[in-house]
This record gives sequence, structure tokens and C-alpha cells, in this order.
Amino acid sequence: MVATQFRVLIRIVAIAFNVLPVNSIAVCNKVKELMELVPKQAQKVRNEIDPSDELAMRQIPFILD
Repeated sequence: MVATQFRVLIRIVAIAFNVLPVNSIAVCNKVKELMELVPKQAQKVRNEIDPSDELAMRQIPFILD
């Protein structure tokens, strides 16, 4: 469950970095490089679902009925 939450967090940060105009921010080049690296690395990670999260997802339709 923690691993899934971490993956989601990394993807959210990656999306934020993709949307944020890097050149309009006054930060050093190392920070800009990291802001470009995070989205690239996030794309490489497989989207795995924790077994307990998968069970919870399957129970949602029954809860909503």
C-alpha cells in the first residue's frame, strides 16, 4: 500500500513539473535538471497495483449498490 501511494505521489509531482514552466522560475540549473528528470523517470515505472488496493477497488461497485 505504501509503495502504491509513493508511485501515485511521484506521478503527481511529475505532472506538476511537466505543467510548470521551468524557464520562468529562478532556480539553478541542477534544480531544473531534476525537474526534467522526475517526469522521465516516472514514465519508466510500471503501474503496479498493490494486492490490497486491488481488492478494495473490486469492492467499490458492491459498496455503491
